[in-house]
Amino acid sequence: GSYTENGTTHSIDHIIKTQRTGIEYNLLNQVTYYKDVIKDDASYDFTQDTGLVTTSYFGMNGSINAAPIYDAFGRLLDYWQTSYEQGQTTVDVISLDASGNEVITTQSVSVDAVTKIHKYDMAYNKPDGQLTRYREDITDSQNRTTTRLMENIQYNPLGQMLSYKEVVDSELQPGGVKITTIT
Repeated sequence: GSYTENGTTHSIDHIIKTQRTGIEYNLLNQVTYYKDVIKDDASYDFTQDTGLVTTSYFGMNGSINAAPIYDAFGRLLDYWQTSYEQGQTTVDVISLDASGNEVITTQSVSVDAVTKIHKYDMAYNKPDGQLTRYREDITDSQNRTTTRLMENIQYNPLGQMLSYKEVVDSELQPGGVKITTIT
């Protein structure tokens, strides 16, 4: 499919495939590790890389094993996940010409990034076991950390999320200025 914006046609056709392998379990049959390979614009047979590839490891803090923690009911309380993004992708670059008109060009961009996610401080309601709070630290390849707190998550009788409070602290540079967003 495609869409037109400001007289310019943009394509949105692409394929995303995920392949999960290496799933490991603890003695209580709880997942402790797996590897996902996510290919954007991958070939149909999953053999040719034609775009961005993300390899994600659940149960890993970088290259260190970090077994997830479960509560007595088998619900996740704390886990680590590390993702490696590599390959080529395209981005639309918006600039202004000499007359001040918007000009959109598409550029190819090389990506080589590592992201570590630590999700913890999870809380659940009773008796349904729905997630009501968690914290998440996301550290990018430039060592900047974004901390996200989701709390007061409310559900309707069908188990659908109704509302929540989100507080996000984002670092502009490691050890530098932080921006806080509350929604």
